[in-house]
Amino acid sequence: MDRDYRVMLAASGLNTTVTAMLYASLQFLVVDKGGSLVYVGLVGALPYIGLMVMAYVWGLLSDWLGKRKGIVVVSGAIGSLLFFAYPLLATMEQLLVVRFVQVCLMGSIILLLAVVTERFPREKGRVIGDLNVPLTLGWMAGAGAAAYLYTTSQTALWILCGAVGLASALVLLPLNEAPGAGGPRPRLKEMLGFRNQRQVGLLCAATFVLLTGNYIVYSVFAQYLRTPPFRLDELQIGLIVAGSGLTGVLVVRFAGRLGDRRGRRAIFLGTILCYIASWAAYALTTNIVLITILWLLPYWSFFITSTTAMVSDLTSEKERGRGVGILNAAINSGNVAGSLVGGLAAEALGYRPAFGLAAGVVALALLIALSIRESHSPQPTASTPLAPPER
Repeated sequence: MDRDYRVMLAASGLNTTVTAMLYASLQFLVVDKGGSLVYVGLVGALPYIGLMVMAYVWGLLSDWLGKRKGIVVVSGAIGSLLFFAYPLLATMEQLLVVRFVQVCLMGSIILLLAVVTERFPREKGRVIGDLNVPLTLGWMAGAGAAAYLYTTSQTALWILCGAVGLASALVLLPLNEAPGAGGPRPRLKEMLGFRNQRQVGLLCAATFVLLTGNYIVYSVFAQYLRTPPFRLDELQIGLIVAGSGLTGVLVVRFAGRLGDRRGRRAIFLGTILCYIASWAAYALTTNIVLITILWLLPYWSFFITSTTAMVSDLTSEKERGRGVGILNAAINSGNVAGSLVGGLAAEALGYRPAFGLAAGVVALALLIALSIRESHSPQPTASTPLAPPER
């Protein structure tokens, strides 16, 4: 493993640490400030509206420039500095505005997926899986830190978020980025399509619907565990949230390699079926043991590795940034839609009916995903060495 690969792994883990700290704290912050479950949905959804657009814009810009590292470093550093303003935010409206801008800037981190798949063209699943190992470790560390700091010092929590966010951007400075394709820069009109347009569209549609269903649950899950019959405290909830990262780190490398050997589509379909079963169970039971076990099962590891590898298979090097960007735009669109629906449904219907709704939405994603054509031929299992960047 060379230095550049280690740098990308470090950036992935540090960035996800920040995401986990926010996931394990912002829902509580909203409710403790007197906000309703609708506001819980808004604080999860509104910031990601910007990222629905910016995920694609960052990819488009990086393809046009033929560079990705500088975009990630500059935008990530600026977004991280905004955490130091969090202790000064007095209203929910101020929080929403700052978080909106921050998510748009820090969302450029998705370009690392384009970089790493370009370096390993024959083993995309493996390297995506490897990139998610520090991601899952970061998730555990961030959720655990937030669970502790939220009740002891919220100011320290926001300062830590800022420091870790800056580190996730600045650690990329030594990265030797492979040069972009030669020739003149393409015109914008030439960059608005893909060679496999229909398949990319189907993948993004299935991803959007799947994430919509999932975020109906995710957006209110932590708050749900505070209610009867559970009444868990913030530390207990933080440990459960962090536990999904622990199980994920154990299988994410396997998930990537399985995609290389068996194909991506079957893994994606199986993952969707697992989500349907889990959210249906959430709607039918309040058994905390079963709910916790289902939460800890690392379905997301198989979703991330399969879909990212699929969109990389479907796009050329000149389209790779946009391909990763549009997939993440679909993911974030689902985050927005699901968070809004989750907050509204939990407020109007109750938590368990909202979880039943989530299972139905994810079932629709399965119908769409069945139309996707396999975009990958299984590769030999021998490791492909990391090629050094051209000089």
